[in-house]
Amino acid sequence: MDINHVTYSYLGHFNMRKEWQVVVAVVVVVVVVVVVVVVVVIVVVVVIVVIVVVAVIVMAMVVVAVE
Repeated sequence: MDINHVTYSYLGHFNMRKEWQVVVAVVVVVVVVVVVVVVVVIVVVVVIVVIVVVAVIVMAMVVVAVE
């Protein structure tokens, strides 16, 4: 038996039902939420890194200025 053919026929049969649309909608929402969360986390990390780098540079300048 061809597994792909069975899968496609199953999905084709399943596609006509409302449950499948709900599943797709839920998956899409979850993916969008995950992407948004990941982007937010990346932005926050980048901002923190920038702040730390700037702070280190400023501290280095102060130390150099004091010396």
